[in-house]
Amino acid sequence: MVEQESTSRVPRFLRWAVQDAGAFVSSVPTRRSLYVLGVGAGLAALSYYDQPLTARAARIQDQGFIVAVEEVGNVKYIRPAAVGLFAGSLLVGSERFQDAAYTSLQAVLFANAITNTLKFVFGRVRPRYADGPMDFQPFSGNTSFPSGHATTAFAFLTPWLMYYPGVGTYGLLLVAGGTAFSRLATNVHWMTDVLAGSTIGFTTGYFLAQRHQRRNPRLRVSPTFGLQHAGLTISF
Repeated sequence: MVEQESTSRVPRFLRWAVQDAGAFVSSVPTRRSLYVLGVGAGLAALSYYDQPLTARAARIQDQGFIVAVEEVGNVKYIRPAAVGLFAGSLLVGSERFQDAAYTSLQAVLFANAITNTLKFVFGRVRPRYADGPMDFQPFSGNTSFPSGHATTAFAFLTPWLMYYPGVGTYGLLLVAGGTAFSRLATNVHWMTDVLAGSTIGFTTGYFLAQRHQRRNPRLRVSPTFGLQHAGLTISF
């Protein structure tokens, strides 16, 4: 399919900036609230395994791969990178590339706002300082839950696999997953911190990309829950 040339449609980004925020808020009271409750209940149940799994992951913190992928979630690098990608996209004629770059930037900003709010409210203490995984001190300035690195990595990369589905872009999920795992390996987050951050980042990127594409997405992701399992179903 030949991509449309982008000429005078840049104002669509301004329109999205306003409309998407309202759509994000208005979607909470709908059936998506059941998804949020399901994820919350799953994380609460999994917190039982926080301490043993976090301790096991921390044993491999010296691996070079861990150090490399951890930076994919560092907002000091990713936010400027997302801004640079979007700015550069305006110089090319591919509308799809422009939309993917803008959606990626917007997802990072939206997801970071959600995660930072939850960090402030929950005040969970990081593993290296906590008395245990249930050490929550609301509004204390502790920032373990959710993981900001996991949030940023998934929010930044998810829109790209939505706009350019393929073996290569699906591999971006492995990179984001590696970033999330690195936060366990360096003993700065509990397992449920990175799961929550990953969910926020992925869901935000998926939600915005789906809105911006204005067509049936090539990739569909839906949550599945059962008595003994919880997961995601990916359809192409």
